[in-house]
Amino acid sequence: VGGNGTDNNQGISINNVPVSLVRSNNGDITLTGTGNGSGAGNTGIAIVGQVSTDIGNVTLTGKGANKDNAIVINGFINQAGKGNNVTLTGDEIQLLGLASQVNGNGTITLQPLMPDVGIIIGGTKNDPGAPLNLIQIELEKLKGFSQMVIGRADGTGAIAVDPAGVTFDSPTIQNVTIQSPTIKLNGDIQSNNGSITFNTPPTTPITLDTTGATNSKANIITKEQNIRFDSNVSLTKDSNVTLNTGLTNTGNINFEGTVDGDGDLVLNTGGVITLNGKIGTDPLRSLQILKSLNVTSQKDIDITTTNDISITGNITNPGRAIALTSNKGTITVGNLNSSSPNGKGEDITLTSPKGDINTSAGTIDTTSTTGNGGKITLTGNKITTGNLNSSSTGGSGGDITFTGTGDIDTSLGAIDSTSKTGTGGPITLSGNKITTGNLKSNSDSGAGGNIVITGTGDIDTSLGAIDTTSKTGNGGPITLTGNKITAGNLNSSSTAANGGDITIATPNQVKIQGIDAYGKPDTGNISISGNDIVFLGLPDSVKSQGTLSIQPSSPDRGINFQQEPGDDPQAIDLGEKFLASLSNGFSGIVFGDLKTTGDITVDNLPISFKDPVTFNTQGKISVNPNQ
Repeated sequence: VGGNGTDNNQGISINNVPVSLVRSNNGDITLTGTGNGSGAGNTGIAIVGQVSTDIGNVTLTGKGANKDNAIVINGFINQAGKGNNVTLTGDEIQLLGLASQVNGNGTITLQPLMPDVGIIIGGTKNDPGAPLNLIQIELEKLKGFSQMVIGRADGTGAIAVDPAGVTFDSPTIQNVTIQSPTIKLNGDIQSNNGSITFNTPPTTPITLDTTGATNSKANIITKEQNIRFDSNVSLTKDSNVTLNTGLTNTGNINFEGTVDGDGDLVLNTGGVITLNGKIGTDPLRSLQILKSLNVTSQKDIDITTTNDISITGNITNPGRAIALTSNKGTITVGNLNSSSPNGKGEDITLTSPKGDINTSAGTIDTTSTTGNGGKITLTGNKITTGNLNSSSTGGSGGDITFTGTGDIDTSLGAIDSTSKTGTGGPITLSGNKITTGNLKSNSDSGAGGNIVITGTGDIDTSLGAIDTTSKTGNGGPITLTGNKITAGNLNSSSTAANGGDITIATPNQVKIQGIDAYGKPDTGNISISGNDIVFLGLPDSVKSQGTLSIQPSSPDRGINFQQEPGDDPQAIDLGEKFLASLSNGFSGIVFGDLKTTGDITVDNLPISFKDPVTFNTQGKISVNPNQ
């Protein structure tokens, strides 16, 4: 403790005239100094000489009087580059002089004396007294250490980064730990050689605040090294934080808790991102993940934002669910995988009630080998996908459901909810204009699943096939309802059981490539309703042992059998291609229904049906006597 007086009453003073040396060959050195007096120069510990140990630890605790510095080092600690851990505790620590250094081979800890005192790191401002200033040039005087800790484990004061930023450039530092419940990112944090860890007392979240930075944007950067948060993370309103570990396959980002707050978060890494809590209980403003090798967790992955979610790379969470929700923005993702080789594949849910969803850059996989496939549910405005797979080998395929207020386009990939031994999973697409590639819900020994496509706009499945077949079970039903329908090959057949019913309904035109609903007798009914029906397939491309029903969607629309091309705008024109496409075996062929009032006319086309035929209309039935 310094003596009584006004000025220069240091608690401990180690001078250099003559050179003073405090030394221990193998032991620890602990110095505690308290300045006294009401004037200036009342430092807690002032070192102009040397403090040195070969293998021990050095611990300095200082308290200045009258807002003076707690610790001033204008000399050396472990000048020979030896020693182990060094701990400097004081509400203001200064390293002065061009040649002054603090050396060691263990951990350097820099912390205030009082838990509520803040810290400013980086920049050039080095005022005496609290907060503790650790300017850039002082950090560069810390040599040889493998670990650096800034802040107290029980600290409550904020750690602020100077607007000029801070760079940890020591070639030996493997990790920098920053301990505070509040990190004010007024500038960037960069570690050129080691990882960065953020820590805070248990149950206390880490708050990241960039509102003091230029454009409220700040970066935490490593060069292919890890960034880790050991507690929950909260972004202050309007903050914009980027975590960047580089783009090679090293440098991971780990969140040990939740991540919340009305700020933008960008994760830029070529490594693995590990999540251990929900992202966005209090929704993030936006989330962008760039080029990650993988995003994974030991729990379900649940991410919610107000605006956009954009993920380039993979999310792999085997046997655990994945849910992404954007309340007002868009969702754009690559590969999503919740499959399980030994249990149930878990659900993947994407929800963007006011924005678009685009998964075309990757594959969504909820498959299972021994259990059921997980559900895939996409709800948004416009929905665009690549491959989706909820199939199962030993269980049933998972449900696949799209609900869009805008267009749906799956033509860039295939949708697969098949099963080897169980039931094919149902596929339901509901939106405006709908365009599909291959849709498969077939099963080898179970039943084929239901496929239902409902569009307020046009439906086009001609870029692929729709398959709900089964070898030993029943084929699944297929239902298409839209403004205008162009169908490729539709197959709901069964080798040994019932064919699935196929229903196509539109108030306008239907174009059909081929339909196979073949199964046991009196199964696999085909119903086609439209005001213009065109068959494009090869001979015998429409087959079933059930009923084929052709009916106009408008009751007053007629049906004409005439040579192609048909020319009656008030009737469904059926020509040679239609007759050739019908395979033998239908239990009945029905034209019109009890509500039909339009005429049925056999005009200039000879017709011969292989199966029983019924004409239903309240209008006239006319046959050209020359046919």
